[in-house]
Amino acid sequence: MNKTTSILVVDDDPAILQTYSEILRAEGYEVWEASTGHQGLQAARERRPDLVLLDVMLPDLSGMEVCRQIKAEAALADVFVVLVSGTAASVAHKVDGLDTGADDYLVKPLDIAEFLARLRTIVRLRNTTAALRASEQRHRQLVEILPEGVGLSDLQGRFLAVNPRGAEMLGYANPGELVGRSLFDVTRPEDHERVRADLATALAAGTLRNAECLLLRKGGDPFPAELSAAVAADADGQPSGIVLVA
Repeated sequence: MNKTTSILVVDDDPAILQTYSEILRAEGYEVWEASTGHQGLQAARERRPDLVLLDVMLPDLSGMEVCRQIKAEAALADVFVVLVSGTAASVAHKVDGLDTGADDYLVKPLDIAEFLARLRTIVRLRNTTAALRASEQRHRQLVEILPEGVGLSDLQGRFLAVNPRGAEMLGYANPGELVGRSLFDVTRPEDHERVRADLATALAAGTLRNAECLLLRKGGDPFPAELSAAVAADADGQPSGIVLVA
């Protein structure tokens, strides 16, 4: 039972809407209701529920279109959407639904025990995803206020992200100007062999510490810097990028 999880149920059949709501409230969920696609979309925007249980066939906007619009809004990034249908139940329908960004697709009629078990799993996944996103946001904010220049590059040294201090050090108006450029664009041509060697060292050892180098500002002026690096890994433990600190 989860008394803090909120669920928006969107279905144009009053009997089904009532049944879902009663079952979910009995499990301790906070439940809101809507009977059209427009109502559901408005409620999602205003209330930002944890989860939307969304009928595919609605009298105005389809459930798939409502899902697509929810998933397109950054403010609703933590809202999970579960599409439900008794008629659009083929594999093709499920694929279409999941392609809109839906987090699951359930087919009516639903066994109550299985329905609740599936919802508990989805809610756990949603809560984990939201916590990770919040953690990433906190880390991003910390990186943005650091006095050092910090960048994330791919394994070839091409920048994927740079913090404001890094852009300022290199003479760029904003971090976005550096995305897609590489370490070779901000170092002298005669130092490129050294840069390649440092990248290889970082990839082999996992880190590179306090390497003295000359970096180039946007206008071409060199300035001395001290560069450290650490290899970032993906979920499988494989190298996925390089974190650079200047």
